[in-house]
This record gives sequence, C-alpha cells and structure tokens, in this order.
Amino acid sequence: MKRDYLKWAAYVSLWVSSVAFTYLLLVGLLVQNANAGPYAKYKHTINYTNKNKEDSVEQIRFGYETEGNFYIEGGVITNHLDKGVGAEIGYTYELVDGFNFDLNWEGTKRDNYNDVIDENGAVTNVGSNKTFHQLELEFKYNF
Repeated sequence: MKRDYLKWAAYVSLWVSSVAFTYLLLVGLLVQNANAGPYAKYKHTINYTNKNKEDSVEQIRFGYETEGNFYIEGGVITNHLDKGVGAEIGYTYELVDGFNFDLNWEGTKRDNYNDVIDENGAVTNVGSNKTFHQLELEFKYNF
C-alpha cells in the first residue's frame, strides 16, 4: 500500500511540475519583445561531499530569454549511465546599477539515478526514476 502511495505522489509531482512549466512557458512567450532570443547552453554539475565525488550530471539545454528578463530552458541529461530531462524557468532583475537579483526553479527527472558500474564494466541497476526540484534565489553585486 505504501508503495502505491509513493508511486501516485511521484505522478502528482510530475503533473504539477508539467503544469507549472507549461504556464510559465506561455507567460514567457506572451511577454517577449523584439530583442528576445533563443540560446543554447551546456551545463556540467559535479557534487562533492567531504572531498568525495558524489555525482556528476551533464546537460545540453536550449532556451529562450525575453527582453523582460524572463527565461526558460530545457534539455536532456547526457551522462554515460544517467539519462533524463531537465528544465529551468527564471527571472533576472537589476535592482540598481551593478546589483542583480535572480530567482529560478529547476527540475530534473533522471531515469537511472543510482545505477553503478563495477570494476568489470557491468551496470548494476540500484534504483531509477528520481525527480529533483530546486528553487534558487541569488543576489549579485558587480564591482
């Protein structure tokens, strides 16, 4: 019974994420101006805990940024073991000259998150299908 609850919770989480993603995509496209444009981005994240490498994620993303400082991007995870998708929606605003504010949401769904390669090169399927959500708030001052 608990397993079914977790399964449905994961489905609801993905559905809510997809609805939010679609809504923000439409809002971003509606507020675009003439100087808005598409872009491509490569993102490589390496996580460490106590000097030990925990995880590595490579992503290729395509996005669109509006003149109103909204941006949306999405793409694929391209690791040798890990496959999946990722997306980010955000807003950047310059409060005063040189002082910037950035707020974004990022979500990734990784299909083979806990798979392991042993010393013989065989892949062991430890776990799969993990969804990550991250909300970032950043303040930056340029000197």
